[in-house]
Amino acid sequence: MKSGYKLLWSERALADLQKIINYLTENWTQKKFRISPGDSINDLI
Repeated sequence: MKSGYKLLWSERALADLQKIINYLTENWTQKKFRISPGDSINDLI
């Protein structure tokens, strides 16, 4: 189901999200974290 809203992300929010994703992919196992290393932020939001 799609939402009628479009989220606008600030540059800082995107940078912070990227830091979180980097931390999780480097420090968590694939079993705990189900995002592939090649996924981008745009794929996630």
